[in-house]
Amino acid sequence: MPLQRRDFMRLACAAPAACFSGSLSAQTRPPASDRRTGRLAAVARLWNAVKYFHPYLAYRPTDWDAALLRAIPAIEGSASARDYEAAVARMLAELNDSQTRTGGDFPPPAPGKARLRFHSGYAAQRGAGSPRYYSRFEAAETLEFHRMELGEGVWAVVRVSEPAAPDAPEWNPDFTRDRRYDDSPYPDREKRILAWFRLWGVLRYFYPYHSLLGAYWDGALPSLLGRFEDAKDSVQYGLAVLEAVKPLNDTQVAVFHPGVESYLGTFAPGLDLKWIEGQTVVTHVFDRRSGVELGDAILAVDGEDVWARRERLGRLLSASTPQALNLRVTQALLGGAFESDARIAFRNAEGLRRELTLKRTFRATRALRRNAMAYVDENLNLGYLDLVRLRPDQLAGAYRLVAECRGILLDLRGNPQPNSWLIASRFTRSHGTAALVDRPEWRHPARGSQRTFDQTFGPSSEGRFPGKVVALMNEETFGLGEHTCLYLEAAEDVTFIGSPTNGTDGDPTNLVLPGGVTVVFSGQGIRHGDGRRLQGVGLTPHVAASPTIAGIRAGRDEVLEQAIEWLKRYQAV
Repeated sequence: MPLQRRDFMRLACAAPAACFSGSLSAQTRPPASDRRTGRLAAVARLWNAVKYFHPYLAYRPTDWDAALLRAIPAIEGSASARDYEAAVARMLAELNDSQTRTGGDFPPPAPGKARLRFHSGYAAQRGAGSPRYYSRFEAAETLEFHRMELGEGVWAVVRVSEPAAPDAPEWNPDFTRDRRYDDSPYPDREKRILAWFRLWGVLRYFYPYHSLLGAYWDGALPSLLGRFEDAKDSVQYGLAVLEAVKPLNDTQVAVFHPGVESYLGTFAPGLDLKWIEGQTVVTHVFDRRSGVELGDAILAVDGEDVWARRERLGRLLSASTPQALNLRVTQALLGGAFESDARIAFRNAEGLRRELTLKRTFRATRALRRNAMAYVDENLNLGYLDLVRLRPDQLAGAYRLVAECRGILLDLRGNPQPNSWLIASRFTRSHGTAALVDRPEWRHPARGSQRTFDQTFGPSSEGRFPGKVVALMNEETFGLGEHTCLYLEAAEDVTFIGSPTNGTDGDPTNLVLPGGVTVVFSGQGIRHGDGRRLQGVGLTPHVAASPTIAGIRAGRDEVLEQAIEWLKRYQAV
């Protein structure tokens, strides 16, 4: 039976454990009775604790990946707890630190001039990334060790600080040195295990929204191991990564890998789609000769019922809210290989079904289809600014164009340009807090902290806009778009019109896994200025307005029209 709308909407907002069991239960091994899996999970925790907190790995040329890869077969082949402990001891011995070892006893903290590794967020491994995330050495008051239980009566002791000798290297460690092992998109079994350990460790320490996940991430470590091990090819390997991060319920989570691209497809026919009135609807047609009309509803793709296809994609794509999931699935719905044929069944305005074959030659993402970035309606004395397309160097000039109007429409239906939120200073009389930012910080593997700081703003020195301000929002408003909404929310008397936003914000960063997999994730948490939760909730408009299928067929922007009507009724100050 096809998945019904109410069931599909639950996929994004179900508890992580439920999402996990729904998509993976038939493909993973029961972890509780598997001694081998339990050992590897314990070693994963130990390996990550050493990787991020042992001082030597910040400046000594130890190949800690290789140490794990050599240890995995020995751990799996251990016939007894003593053999298991010996295999772990050999891995730790590669650090050349006699005080990081197996055993139950460890030195108590000792006062003395010392230093330790400090991490503030996770620096991106690919691309420029955010300069806000960094790692460095910091002074410590004690020499300290961390004791970890590995099961079967086996313990390990990890050094987490070292004497601050005068000639100690001052190098600030980062993780761009992680090897990609990208000679093949399908690495061998041990490297796939390394990939899961690496992914789990980075998100364990540096994902900011663990409070929303419950116990999922700790439980996922042994439960998902078999999924990575058993992947038969690059597609299954990429999907293992996708399915592991799906229950984070975060729209900013994305996985880039040839296997994932092969399965989802990165090209689509020249159509833009949108989820409207419970249907997948064509909202723009690049080639009118294709026979597709605005407002046509998608019924099937390549012989697969549209609901079945939405269900399949929805179980793979991470999303913060139901509206975010609908957006991501809709964007991926027509995906396939470049220049491949897409057989699409449509239902037109008369209710007739027809099937067309279209070539996939466009990138499989929905493009913006708006006419102008900035203009003034002189008859109504209203200005319009498209904050999604206006570049930072254009924004000041565009504002001057509309500054004398009695009202301004700010279009935030999309992901705007950097620093768009600065326009909020034109709409406030006083200083205020727009957002609270929570960044994971670590100095010890068992004692994480959260640095919270507020983002404030005040009135522009060039004066305040005297008229009324309306901001347009929908499910495409996410990341920088929602951040801009937080600033506008903190300004005085800005009215939001449209539908709920995506529900995800948090300066993204990324890591690289064996096989050249890049995983993008939120690097810090964002809340409203008054502390209310944004992630997984989004912002709700003051005035609800949504497109209709009839409006799409008529070529209308009904949300913009309703906002204009609202402003026409508003009495300007």
